[in-house]
Amino acid sequence: QAFPFLRKLSLSNRKGQQLKNNKMNYPLIKYPHLNNLELIDIHKDYVELFLDNTKTLLSDNLCLSVEYRPLRKVTNNFKKDTMRFNCAKVIKLMIPAKFKISQRFKAYFPHV
Repeated sequence: QAFPFLRKLSLSNRKGQQLKNNKMNYPLIKYPHLNNLELIDIHKDYVELFLDNTKTLLSDNLCLSVEYRPLRKVTNNFKKDTMRFNCAKVIKLMIPAKFKISQRFKAYFPHV
């Protein structure tokens, strides 16, 4: 477990990752007690890093704050399977903008 006692994490970084290599085999980062994740004013690379279940394992009952545009991009308009597992753990979702809630969005976040 990478961060066994972390309950809240807030990131703010508009710069993308410099060395982004999706083919590298890094260990899974686990956040077993994280219940509040804020990804506001952030580059989409970090949204992808936290929501992709091949890279990060988030805890159940998560409160997620994220901007809609990077969320839609990294999930491929809510069709990307590797994001579905962590997104299904979200029970409260805060998006600071108006947007149309699609059926795919509802399926991605079934507990919101």
